[in-house]
Amino acid sequence: MSNSNKCEYCGKTFKRESSMFAHTCEPKRRALQKNDKNVVIGYTAFNQWYRLAMGHKKEKTYAEFSKSKYYTMFVRWGTYVLEIRATNPEAYLRWLVDNQVKDWSWTKDSTYDKYLADYSKKETVDRALERFVKLAEGWASTHNAHFSEYFDKAGVHIIYNDIRVGNISPWILFGSDKAQAVLDEMPGEYITGIADTIDIVFWRRKLKLYPNDVAFINTVLQ
Repeated sequence: MSNSNKCEYCGKTFKRESSMFAHTCEPKRRALQKNDKNVVIGYTAFNQWYRLAMGHKKEKTYAEFSKSKYYTMFVRWGTYVLEIRATNPEAYLRWLVDNQVKDWSWTKDSTYDKYLADYSKKETVDRALERFVKLAEGWASTHNAHFSEYFDKAGVHIIYNDIRVGNISPWILFGSDKAQAVLDEMPGEYITGIADTIDIVFWRRKLKLYPNDVAFINTVLQ
C-alpha cells in the first residue's frame, strides 16, 4: 500500500486517494479548526494558563495544544466566553486561576457571575464609561439613534442581557439616573438575575462615597 495515501494527521493508510481525502479523524479535525474563533481563544487561554498556573514562560505551539489533554476543556471555554460575550476573558481566566476554581466549573454561569461581581469592584469609573459608550454606540449604529438614547430606547430585555453579561458596569447601572429609571421598570425576575452578578450593598455604599464620579457619569450620558 502506498504511503502517498497516508493521513498526515493520524497515520492511517488508504487504498484510494479519494478515501484518504474523505477521511476525518480527531487530529485532522483539530488541525482544520485551528483558525476557528473559539479555538483561537482556547489556544490563547491555554498558553495564559500555562504561564499563570504552571509557571511556564515558553509559549506552547498549536500542535502541542491540539495534542494536549486540555484541548477540549479550553476550546469549550473559548466557546463559552464567545457565547456569553464575556467581559475581559483574559481577566476572567486570571481570576479562575487565582481563585483555584475547578476546571469543570469554568463554563458555569454561577462561576462567571462571581467573577463579574469581583471584576466590577476593581474597575475605574473611566473604564466603565468607556466600555458603556462603546456598547451604546454599537447599538445606536444599528438603530439610527445617539448612544445617549440607549437607556431610553434599547428596551428592557436588551439592557438586562447587557447587564447580566457584564457589559454595563455597576458604575453606570447605579450612577446613571437613566439606568435607575429602567431598573425601576424591570420585572422582579430580572432584578434577581442582576443581583446574582452585582454586590448591590457594596455599590450603593461606594457611590455615596464618590458623588463627583456619579455627577460625571450623568453628565456624559445626558
